[in-house]
Amino acid sequence: QQQDGRSPRAPPSAGDAVQRTVLSGPEMTEDIAEHQVEATIEAQRCQKAVAAEIAEAEKHAKLLTWAANKAAEEGMPQAATMQAKADQAVRNLEALKQQNQSPRPAPPIKVV
Repeated sequence: QQQDGRSPRAPPSAGDAVQRTVLSGPEMTEDIAEHQVEATIEAQRCQKAVAAEIAEAEKHAKLLTWAANKAAEEGMPQAATMQAKADQAVRNLEALKQQNQSPRPAPPIKVV
């Protein structure tokens, strides 16, 4: 006990400090808005990268398909192997396209 008869006050807990920090409105709103902008930019960058990856896979599949068809036309012994590789490239392309068509996340919540 202190000399004036009151019991000593407990030091503030970490939870109190966190609550005071979380409840500081304007700074929190600005931080949320900034993170939403960063997330949007990153999502756009990822979408462009996926589109480029799909385009590259499509070129690869078309090239292998052409080569397999040409080998078959010319009666080359490698034609069956080349066709198998072309088929696998087409399956890979379809899988990439399917992944890209998965549901998009909900748009960010607007903080007012």
